[in-house]
Amino acid sequence: MTTLQSLDIEGCYVFHPEIHSDERGLFVKQLEQSVLRDLELDISAMYLCTATNLEKGTLRGLHFQESPFEETKIVRCSQGECFDVLVDFRPKSDTYLKWVGINLKSESFSSIIVAPGIAHGYITLTDNCVLEYFICGEFNQDAQKGIRWNDPAVNVHWPLLPTVISSRDAQFPLLNLEVQ
Repeated sequence: MTTLQSLDIEGCYVFHPEIHSDERGLFVKQLEQSVLRDLELDISAMYLCTATNLEKGTLRGLHFQESPFEETKIVRCSQGECFDVLVDFRPKSDTYLKWVGINLKSESFSSIIVAPGIAHGYITLTDNCVLEYFICGEFNQDAQKGIRWNDPAVNVHWPLLPTVISSRDAQFPLLNLEVQ
């Protein structure tokens, strides 16, 4: 049975699909329009992206789109395993700067639903890790922003240190907030 698990950041969920198995293999419905509609997600402008990551320890993120170009993302690991991180970057939210992390494994077929205004990133826990993104919203190059992966104002507890990271992701500015 398909289940939707709420995360500790408003508007973010883990979608656990129903897996049907028989002698031929598996059949999994990755997205259900009724679930997305119940969550009041606008899926009128949706595109699909794939990220391949050759080495364990590859870190991507933490990325988000500035207003008014926020995106809803549905992210799943289709090969391997990663530690997926969401950071609430909505200043008026009760969970502003709170983060949650979850392991995504290809064999679970689970997806994370990332609300608009949430920064997203991950580190791969296996070689040859592949992630797929269903993104709702219009991409705007100028609205692309990020939070540094090791910013002390957020203090994400990554399961390992990155061995591969883009120069852009490594050089996002620190938030320079007072850490409590």
